Amino acid sequence: MRKYMNIINRLLFGAVALAALSCTGNFETYNRNPDQPSTIDRDVWDYIKSMQYNVIPTVKNQYQIVENVSGGAYGRYFAYAKSTDAGWNTGMFAFYRIANDWANPPYEVPMTNIYSNWRAIKAELEEPEDDYRMALAQIIRVAAMQRVTDIQGPIPYRTMENNDDLTAPYQSQEAVYGFMLEDLDHAVNVLETYITLAGTDVVAEAASADYVYNGNLAKWIRFANSLKLRLAMRISNVSPDAERYAEEAVAHPYGVIESNADNASLDVSQTNDQNPLRWLVEDYSDVHAAAEIVTYMKSFDDPRLSKYFNPAVRDSEYHGSRVGAYSSSQWKDYYSLPKTNALDRLMWMNAAEVAFLKAEMAVNGWDVTGDAKTLYEEGIRLSFEQYQAENYTSYIAGTAAPTAYSDPRRANNYTPGTAYSVTVAWDGALSAEKQREKIITQKWIALYPLGTEAWAEQRRTGYPRFYPTPTSTNASNEPNLPTEGASRIPFAPNEQTRNADNYDAAVALLGAGGDKFGTRLWWDVKTDKPAW
Repeated sequence: MRKYMNIINRLLFGAVALAALSCTGNFETYNRNPDQPSTIDRDVWDYIKSMQYNVIPTVKNQYQIVENVSGGAYGRYFAYAKSTDAGWNTGMFAFYRIANDWANPPYEVPMTNIYSNWRAIKAELEEPEDDYRMALAQIIRVAAMQRVTDIQGPIPYRTMENNDDLTAPYQSQEAVYGFMLEDLDHAVNVLETYITLAGTDVVAEAASADYVYNGNLAKWIRFANSLKLRLAMRISNVSPDAERYAEEAVAHPYGVIESNADNASLDVSQTNDQNPLRWLVEDYSDVHAAAEIVTYMKSFDDPRLSKYFNPAVRDSEYHGSRVGAYSSSQWKDYYSLPKTNALDRLMWMNAAEVAFLKAEMAVNGWDVTGDAKTLYEEGIRLSFEQYQAENYTSYIAGTAAPTAYSDPRRANNYTPGTAYSVTVAWDGALSAEKQREKIITQKWIALYPLGTEAWAEQRRTGYPRFYPTPTSTNASNEPNLPTEGASRIPFAPNEQTRNADNYDAAVALLGAGGDKFGTRLWWDVKTDKPAW
């Protein structure tokens, strides 16, 4: 408790100052209205705002590169075409050869924008380790850096804390995961203590700058615990402590996200802009639905399909485009486009994902309330609720398997020839691995449009099965990429000149595979991943 004494003392000082109201002329000094924060407080909240904007970038061109054309393609939610620039069809993430101006942002944008604000918050606060605002910043940092490390592996997580020019030494992914779990635990402890001392879980002064939970610290705790559960499951094939971390998360007094009312999502109306995916659809006009997501959902007769995508203009049917196949923006009327509204919240983590994580805990035999079937079906129900979709009961009883993909425009539609038998309906007689396949397949559908997270789970588990990419402009260097897919995105090319010594050390941390798309990350160890 010693580490919290300063918080208690500050509260006691406030009480003494209030008692002295009748004999002091410094009312404004000692009795500041919490709804009128000081200059320092305003600065801190401005930095927290900026951090929120950069978990998943809200700036449209940054979002496009950092999330949409990278994780969105590798997670098989989106495919791309643009005939006015031939490089789009040969130098994109889907073709495993990236131009430098596209290859740098997935690292540089979050590392620069998250850490510059994180450092500023820490510098402004007198005792940051015990300040609830720093705790919020820590949770936001983990939410952002988990994405970066899962994209490339080693990152400078602790070493960037005192480095402001992207020249910090990298740390192994194993170390980074340990740091993130440690930071989440500490942040939760600070927030719990603050709530206890303040006697409320809603902070008025936070509401105007908290675009996720409107100042509700209890919801931030549930989000932090849910992140901890996500991290625990991600490392479940490599860490003996994963089970303990997961069980701690779900058993915590504040629990995890279990309701759509607690979903972690950013209110984009506060950014004076619109949902960045909306920009890509309406302004850039180069994003289509991917073949996998449309084919699976059509095969399962999934009512969420009409919530995710618009039917193709040409025939009013739903069609996806193959990731890694040559396309043109002139063909966009043949394919479905994402359905978005300008003020759709930018999702970070939803209740459905958490339910599926708990379902996988049950399959693993870990200590969690509920059996695998109940938690699996709850994940589907929560996703249906999130999108206001109907026919949940008939959907969870579905026994249809994915059908073959058919391209609406090209005869050589690259249809995989291998049948795939996964269905929606739960079957308790299946092996644990087959049950996991069902869970991850439905989780993938529910995660949309979070491509980076979907891609990470597909790498960890091998599910759902993705089609091979028809084309690779990197085939001479990494011939297995079209069938196995990318395991990571190489380090930012700028690092090779700006941070050369640390870049070389980071490559060494990757092991024998080197700085390539096909080099597996620390947690990506499954050897029997199914393929088409």
